[in-house]
Amino acid sequence: MSAVVARTQAAGAEYRIGAARTLEPARAIEAVPMADGTSLPADIAVYACGPWLGHLLPDVIGARVRPTRQESFYFGSAAG
Repeated sequence: MSAVVARTQAAGAEYRIGAARTLEPARAIEAVPMADGTSLPADIAVYACGPWLGHLLPDVIGARVRPTRQESFYFGSAAG
């Protein structure tokens, strides 16, 4: 990931770590409101929230997202 950050910063992007506040449903996005009170201007916002999507947009998604825990097991043969 650090290579992606470095390349996008070299192209003029700003890298910030922060938490976005909940958006109001059915409104055009002009800026993404941040938890620290600032906002980030945006034409498009992509929220990759996974199981937290229902909490971020409770009026739109709410309880429709029901995350489940899936166990993953990987098996392989011994080296050599």
